[in-house]
Amino acid sequence: MKTYTITQINNYVKTLLDNDVFVSGFFIEGEVSNYKTHPSGHIYFTFKDESSSINAVMFKGDAAELEFEPRNGVKVTAYGRVSIYEKTASCQLYVQMMRPVGLGARHMAYEILKGRLAEEGLFDITRKSELPRFPVRIGIVTSRAGAALQDIINVAGRRNPSVGLLLAHATVQGQDAPREIAEAIELLNSSSNCDVIIVGRGGGSAEDLWAFNEEVVVRAVAASRIPIISAVGHETDYTLCDLAADLRAPTPSAAAEICVPELADILRIIHSSQKLLKSILDDKIEYYGDRLTSLTNYMRNILDRRINYADVRLAHSLRILSNLAPHNILKRGYAVLSRYDKNVISTKDIQISDIVNIQLTDGDITAEVMEISSKD
Repeated sequence: MKTYTITQINNYVKTLLDNDVFVSGFFIEGEVSNYKTHPSGHIYFTFKDESSSINAVMFKGDAAELEFEPRNGVKVTAYGRVSIYEKTASCQLYVQMMRPVGLGARHMAYEILKGRLAEEGLFDITRKSELPRFPVRIGIVTSRAGAALQDIINVAGRRNPSVGLLLAHATVQGQDAPREIAEAIELLNSSSNCDVIIVGRGGGSAEDLWAFNEEVVVRAVAASRIPIISAVGHETDYTLCDLAADLRAPTPSAAAEICVPELADILRIIHSSQKLLKSILDDKIEYYGDRLTSLTNYMRNILDRRINYADVRLAHSLRILSNLAPHNILKRGYAVLSRYDKNVISTKDIQISDIVNIQLTDGDITAEVMEISSKD
């Protein structure tokens, strides 16, 4: 037979308890006794009821979050898990959260969920989207029979009747409310027919508003591609939906005031924009007009200089051409010799006794060739 060590057995029992769903996270109610605070900051006490007790420990980090000071004889509701201390195999309750009995387990569940979702980053300011300034259509997730819907319709109609409203009906309290609210948010996101979503309901007790604290709703709000305004209850009411939304409004009416731009304001903005645009265009026209005038003058100066230069070149060329003209050449003492209307340019072109024509500046001479001498 195989032999085990005590450590192996203790580790095995601890593994069984740590993986048991029933004892890995639960609420428990009992009385505090043998309460003591260790110098390390950990809290040790006995948790008991009328017939049983269990050793309990609350580590320093969790103990620092306590909102009251526990003492012997106080009845509390705790959230924690059961495991064993391996060295002695003693069974212990590891408490993560504790409240006096009057606050109830639901409030503790709220705090636990809030902390877990915060650690995931669902409430981070960096992931929140900016609301559109001029939405064309607003999605509404609420009950079609509730006062919140009528409040939103009234405010939106007064501020700007041209803004469309699209209702995704959901019950806002009761067992089915969390699922219906989450599905309505997902429906509006899938249809892409709105620019912003208002999620909310009118006032009520904490119990009435609890659907907006449920995890499925909070995750749907955080996952929304379309910006969401949370408007749950009255100004003093806060839910986890408020923390996950891109913006919290104190009431449904206030949510409509926030996201529906007033028509008069839009017209003022348009008028102001037109004036600004006209001023900008006038400045641009004046600027480019001045630049065009400057460029025109610059080009005119360049063209004038080039014309003057061309005139000088032309006059110079005309003088050269004038000097090369045959009539002017004859004036300088030269003559044109021709025979039978063909210019004689070489002694080889004529012979003795040929009759030639000599053209001078003031007339012609006919002569007979008597002698030919060549430089060759």
